[in-house]
Amino acid sequence: MKKRLIIVDLSGFIFRAFYAIKPLHSPDGKPVNAVHGVLSMLLKLIAQHKPTNILLARDSRAPTFRKKMYPEYKANRPAPPEDLIPQFGLIEQMVQKMELANFSLEGYEADDLIGSIVTQWRNNFDEIFIASSDKDLMQFVDDKVKMLDTMKDKIYGKEGVFEKMNVWPDQIVDYLSILGDSSDNIPGMKGIGAKGASKLLAEYKTLDGCIKAKDSYTNKRIKNAFENYIDDAHLSKKLTTIVTDLDLEFKPDVTKFSLGYSEELGAFLKNLGLKSAIKKFKEIDYGSHQERVNDQALKSRIMENIPDATDVKKDFVHKLVENKKDFEKLIPSQGKLAIYVCYHDCEDGRQLIHSISITIDGKNSYHFSSVDRDDDALEILKKIVSNKELEILGYDLKNDICHVIWRDIEFMAGFFDVLLAHYDLDSTGKNDIQTLSRKYFDCELFEHVESGMDSEAKTFETTFLGERVNIIYLLSQKLKLKLEEHGLDEIFYKMDNPLIPVLAKMEHRGILLNAGFLKKLEVDFETKSLEVVGKIEKISGYPVNLRSPKQVGELLFEKLGLPIIKKNKTGASTNVEVLEELNSRGLSEVPKMILKYRELEKLLSTYVRVLPKMIDPRSGRLHTHFNQHNVVTGRLSSDRPNLQNIPVRSENGKLVRKGFMAEPGWLLLSADYSQAELRILAHLSEDPVMIQAFLRGEDIHAQTASEVSGIPLKEIKLEDRLMAKAVNFGLMYGQSSFGLAKTLGITRSEAKDYITRYFERFSQVKAYIDDLKEFAENNGYSETIYGRKRFLPDIHSQNRTIKSMAERLAVNSPIQGTASDIIKKAMINLDRKIENEKLESRMLLQVHDELIFEVPENELERMKNMVRTEMENVVQLKVPLNVDLGIGVNWYDLK
Repeated sequence: MKKRLIIVDLSGFIFRAFYAIKPLHSPDGKPVNAVHGVLSMLLKLIAQHKPTNILLARDSRAPTFRKKMYPEYKANRPAPPEDLIPQFGLIEQMVQKMELANFSLEGYEADDLIGSIVTQWRNNFDEIFIASSDKDLMQFVDDKVKMLDTMKDKIYGKEGVFEKMNVWPDQIVDYLSILGDSSDNIPGMKGIGAKGASKLLAEYKTLDGCIKAKDSYTNKRIKNAFENYIDDAHLSKKLTTIVTDLDLEFKPDVTKFSLGYSEELGAFLKNLGLKSAIKKFKEIDYGSHQERVNDQALKSRIMENIPDATDVKKDFVHKLVENKKDFEKLIPSQGKLAIYVCYHDCEDGRQLIHSISITIDGKNSYHFSSVDRDDDALEILKKIVSNKELEILGYDLKNDICHVIWRDIEFMAGFFDVLLAHYDLDSTGKNDIQTLSRKYFDCELFEHVESGMDSEAKTFETTFLGERVNIIYLLSQKLKLKLEEHGLDEIFYKMDNPLIPVLAKMEHRGILLNAGFLKKLEVDFETKSLEVVGKIEKISGYPVNLRSPKQVGELLFEKLGLPIIKKNKTGASTNVEVLEELNSRGLSEVPKMILKYRELEKLLSTYVRVLPKMIDPRSGRLHTHFNQHNVVTGRLSSDRPNLQNIPVRSENGKLVRKGFMAEPGWLLLSADYSQAELRILAHLSEDPVMIQAFLRGEDIHAQTASEVSGIPLKEIKLEDRLMAKAVNFGLMYGQSSFGLAKTLGITRSEAKDYITRYFERFSQVKAYIDDLKEFAENNGYSETIYGRKRFLPDIHSQNRTIKSMAERLAVNSPIQGTASDIIKKAMINLDRKIENEKLESRMLLQVHDELIFEVPENELERMKNMVRTEMENVVQLKVPLNVDLGIGVNWYDLK
């Protein structure tokens, strides 16, 4: 067996882990994302590369000789983030409990320790891997020594170094001496970039060789560099050269590696909440023993400590069933059945069934491949979904419900959607089936499916889909328990799960689009866009590409001499915020023109030109897709196309809505909750001033302005109301005095004074906001009226900025989440009412607090009464829930 030493640059691992992994916290609130990341990286390293010896090299805490030589060395590096600082000690404890050799030397960096070990111990090992992304260490790569980048899973030999850096390992020091290194603040030679440095070394081999040839250079930048910055190159070489002759006070034998799981290590990781890491550790521990020992008793003893969930696939059996009748015999008449259906798209817009997999026990899966047999597959699917005695377990079941609606089949079975169940338990992060499998079972699924007709492809497809349908079955069992455990069964069973078929029907109905109107609008917007370009060119005196931030910046800040508001990586920023600020200063009309141009171009490229192409040829209508699992607060979103983001503040944006229309003989009816979130805030905070304003039916923003300013309500001006409106919504979303000042264009002290007076008048609102933060701090989540939870791990962060963000979410989520829950409940009730009363009217769209229906003219009065009654009485608050109705032949007219 080869003796393989892996030397780990531990500091590099720590920082990469911290920034690669989202914030995680232990049960007692300590940040642990870097701890988790470092452990994962170490375990992956060990599992993949099976070292016989391992050593972790640490940076010294004392100033290094390089800092003394050049005080600016690494001077541009910021202090470690607040949440990382307490993790250094935790990582040190973890490494000790893992019994891994780890060293540092006073006054030297980890690179010097690594360089000395590689040089002095090279004859003690067959292979040495340096696990680091630090390009300085590439100078040691040769036939025996390799660089190992764990993030990219890549090993660099000599050729690999050349491929990456365009110089050979023995040229790395000279290369960095010429180029410099901004991350370490090493100056290099000003004016020479990476390509220039590698070309020089390709021709002259070394820095000294390049210096000797300096009189022959014709390139002005290179000539200037070698005339003025040779001293910087020599200094850079001293800083870049890694020490190789340190007095190592330890011998190679101390690095001998034997991974062993101990109860002490397990208790340490458990206290930090890193239970999944314990499972991974045990798996690797078992695997390494399997390779080295044959003692069956030892293997059995180790296996006893590995949770069964780590290998759920060991019981999976997957069977391909070619005959439709044989497959139908496997479908039970009652009970639970997990299903996974694959579809393929046809050129005419139709979607056909590619294959179906089912399981009734989460172990044995059965697969029916329906290539060229869509009718057979459809009969199978109909038999399943038409059975009221079955509970169908699925992932993102709305797709399947939509499909059967398109195929004129009624979905009558019960159903449980594991995607939505997981979303209710954790609304953040990824939620694809592979992620859920890893999260709940530590189980890896095949990542892709090979389609085809041959037997090998079908066998693979049977396994690929069989794994997924079995995991869906197992997930349903686990998630049902977790929903109950976390008190989320009501929100799932009474709101989110029942909403699936409602959304499926809305998607199927679609909305009629007036393509002819949008074509005319396209011409109109293009004409307006060209007019703006012409006016700007008249001012500038030359053509300007308004799509180019560089050319726009040159026009604004060089030609027109306007002040630079903000800079980004490429120079002066020309974003919307900057243009609005420049426009507000009234120095030039150009910023306003550019804003208008950008608005027109966005409307053209996002809606006007695109929407007509998305009309379904089967229905002649536009069919958006609603998502229940994309927004962390519980709100719905839409895509393909997104109809919730059509601008409504500008007249041009509103005009796009004119293209959405009712079919002849029908009307569009809109029902919009009036100031829903403020009414919810009044209810939840029980603030008497706010409650009375709503009970009296007063304008809440005008009332707020009156309360804060002391001016009678009748004397409140429009600008007073607008300021109060910004405060009402801003404070509800946790806006600071700084944010409010920026929004209103006033000083920070004025904003602070306004907020103080606001909370003096609305004292219960302030108390409620404080209560929400305290609740989240104590429980780790926020909660809506209906019990929807948003988990907030960052509420315990040591970093004040991160914690403040979590506190804002703790305030916002119960209010916005309750508003979304209310409209969801109204949608379910209205869908049921329309169906029970056998009305032709149909619900088409949901846009934030608004519902849009398509209504036959003879049902209009009935629908107006029904919609208002259902929406206003869906929940009893301490203030009335008012609904504004709008009627028109198109969306624009719904006022």
